[in-house]
Amino acid sequence: MLAQIAGSQPSASEIVSGFETLLDRLRARFELLLGINGVRALFRRALYLSKTEFPWLATTELRDQPHVALKGLEQSGEAIDSSEIYEGVVAVLANAVWLLVTFIGEDLALPLVRDAWPDVQWTGSRPKKDRA
Repeated sequence: MLAQIAGSQPSASEIVSGFETLLDRLRARFELLLGINGVRALFRRALYLSKTEFPWLATTELRDQPHVALKGLEQSGEAIDSSEIYEGVVAVLANAVWLLVTFIGEDLALPLVRDAWPDVQWTGSRPKKDRA
């Protein structure tokens, strides 16, 4: 989805812009269930978890007015290769989705994600539980 928004060979600023668009779409859906403070906490935790794999994210912080974004992301990524920036922001998005699934379950979380990102071609299916 990020590649669709940012383009096939995106610059760092295009990656950041695409990331912020996707994050804001998630915010709009997640707020319905978690409220603004719940969304802030979830995104801050997603960022924190991503910092262990991508230490350059340590200089960024969550900004949520008027839209969700990571303050300092472009500056942090100036000396970083675009592919590394891409992987880092994908990690933040993945952690946000994973945390929501962990908190409220797949059945409630994934429809919110699908609503936020309707252009994604979702593949695979969840295994059905055996009924005894």
